[in-house]
Amino acid sequence: MDSLAMLTQKNRVKMRRFFRENDKGIKNRVKQSEFRATLAMLNMNISGKDLDIITQRFGISHFGTKLDINYAAFCDEVEALEVRRTTQFHALITRMRKHFMKRGARGIHGLATIFRQMDSFDGNRKLDKQEFIEGLSQFGFKVSKVEAMQLLKAYDRNNDGVISYDEFIRGMRGSLNSRRLKLVMKAFKKLDKSGDGVITVDDMRGTFSAKHHPKVISGEMKEDDALEIFVNSFDGSNIKDGRVHLDEFEDYYSNISSSIDDDEYFVRMMEKVWGIEEYEYEG
Repeated sequence: MDSLAMLTQKNRVKMRRFFRENDKGIKNRVKQSEFRATLAMLNMNISGKDLDIITQRFGISHFGTKLDINYAAFCDEVEALEVRRTTQFHALITRMRKHFMKRGARGIHGLATIFRQMDSFDGNRKLDKQEFIEGLSQFGFKVSKVEAMQLLKAYDRNNDGVISYDEFIRGMRGSLNSRRLKLVMKAFKKLDKSGDGVITVDDMRGTFSAKHHPKVISGEMKEDDALEIFVNSFDGSNIKDGRVHLDEFEDYYSNISSSIDDDEYFVRMMEKVWGIEEYEYEG
């Protein structure tokens, strides 16, 4: 799979053309056998396991099964891989992550809030290039036209001139590791009394212990301010009805986690803030 990122520009153009030539039916889709044969023409022989992975991601559902592959989306992803492996792109992403880290726990979350506000017109969680650049600028991060085009190419999944800012945010912050995720799930479960996967802002307000917030401990913030910032983080979400779903809760802590290197620190913070224990007897 990694070899796909090593395709030359000439072969990437060829690949897209070969796919189109094999596209005898519905536009932008080919059968698995046709997909494999097209890559073989470029001396790219993929295993059955890799084909399954590609089909899972780029397959087109048909009566509950995925037998055809959206080759247009696949080609777009290969183009994005080529951008992401350049030293210039890595340097840009490293610079951006350092900027986010300087903002601390509110860094990534603050940028996500700006993007959501800019996306308030249609709520499709996508921004065009100019909106994306403006959002970064409001956050205090300037990018050149060349860098903007790199980001657009890397995160424009459908090649339609817009960026999925959710995917960009996920790429910047990374995911919760298994240990941290278990603590987040445990905290949510404690709040979700009915077990329906939804909690209320009032539930969190009554349980959240602001005195253990990192900035309260350091003296940078008062308890009441920490509580209000925490609650407002969810009030600013898409739902805006005082209800918080598991994915939103996990999203919030993924943002917080991105600024905390030490697992032990994250675990102790979660235990104190929510009154839970990482390891507890459940007899």
